[in-house]
Amino acid sequence: MRAGVRAVQQAHTVVILGAGKATLLRQLSGEQSTQVSPLCASYLDLGDDAEGTLAYAFPPVVRPPGEQAQASLARVADAVFLVTLDWSEPWTFANQLATWLPAIARVVRGAYTDSEAESDVLRVDMQNKMLDNFRAASSDPSLPLSHGALDENIGVPIAILLTKADLIDDRRVLSEKQVDYVQQVVRTIALRYGAAVFSVSRDTPLQAVREYIKNVLFSRQGQIHASAVDAATLTIPSGWDSWSNIRVADESFDCAAIIAAWSASQEAFEREFASAVPDPRVSPGAESGDRLVMADMQEFLAQLGEQGGVTEQDTGSGDRTSVGPSVDATSLDMPAVSKALAEQQRDAPERSAAGNTSPTRPKPAFGTPQREALASATSPSLTTPKQNEVLHSFFQSLLKKPGSPSTPSTPGTPGTPGARRPSSSRRAQ
Repeated sequence: MRAGVRAVQQAHTVVILGAGKATLLRQLSGEQSTQVSPLCASYLDLGDDAEGTLAYAFPPVVRPPGEQAQASLARVADAVFLVTLDWSEPWTFANQLATWLPAIARVVRGAYTDSEAESDVLRVDMQNKMLDNFRAASSDPSLPLSHGALDENIGVPIAILLTKADLIDDRRVLSEKQVDYVQQVVRTIALRYGAAVFSVSRDTPLQAVREYIKNVLFSRQGQIHASAVDAATLTIPSGWDSWSNIRVADESFDCAAIIAAWSASQEAFEREFASAVPDPRVSPGAESGDRLVMADMQEFLAQLGEQGGVTEQDTGSGDRTSVGPSVDATSLDMPAVSKALAEQQRDAPERSAAGNTSPTRPKPAFGTPQREALASATSPSLTTPKQNEVLHSFFQSLLKKPGSPSTPSTPGTPGTPGARRPSSSRRAQ
């Protein structure tokens, strides 16, 4: 937060919400700080939990008993809000928008003056000023506002900054269609609040953002040239956009559906967004909030060593392999293997009742060499090393290209896949 000194001139406040606040602040008041010197008199860091402390950026603050703190409405009227969204995690955009924009609205609507009547007059003045500035930036100020424009006029200027825009092309996290969808959603919600949208990157100067701040804080009409061709260089002044402009990037985009989800609830809006831009950290089918945590490679290898090791250990059901636990029928959890094993176990009592001491495994109906090898792998009459060899041949046959010979190598032949190692090598310490 940066505020001017009352002894010099009327105070102004710039509120930065979201990720990368410190970096953005340094950029705004860095080498070209003389251009925004009225904004650089003091600084207040509210931390990451600005939701609960946002009102304290606008002193004097009152806190009625049992109620949240209320900001000074006169100070709120001379403020601009910047909401930052980080392109390194575009799947978080919906959550960030649904968190910060309503929070700003609550602070503004809860702000106070000395009397309720005075508050009502000031709020109307703030909304009229927003409307005038919005119309001034449109192509024809005499025309009524387009559909979806400034539907939530809370009376304060807002800019949404899409930071690290250079990552759009550098990392290729999203497809081109997803990038278009993301920027269309942001612009649709921004239009509803009359907010400007700017893409920011290491190679993009912040001149347009500085110009916007000076325009809204000092009632200037500096020209900001709009650009909506590329998501990495978006420059959308407040009042310029419309649903028709937004659909230029992708005509199939449904602005009305986005607004309907936004109006329904934060959860509905986030679900709508996630249907097109899912969070890669959430496992498919998991409940909201469940994260797919990837194990560290070293930890995984350590756990694997604890389970199996590299030495032979008799467990009563078979030998351990060189890379993990023993491979027996109960450790195979593939559907086809489990099914074959279940069929064998089901048929075993019948064969025993018939007095067959040397049961002959029935030939599978499917009859392919791969399936036969799979059925052989689950036979209880084979030892565990034999199971390993047959399974190896089975999976090797699956890896062959279509049309190529699928004859598996003969298990036990020296120098061929599936051949057993001499026992001395397996017992080497």
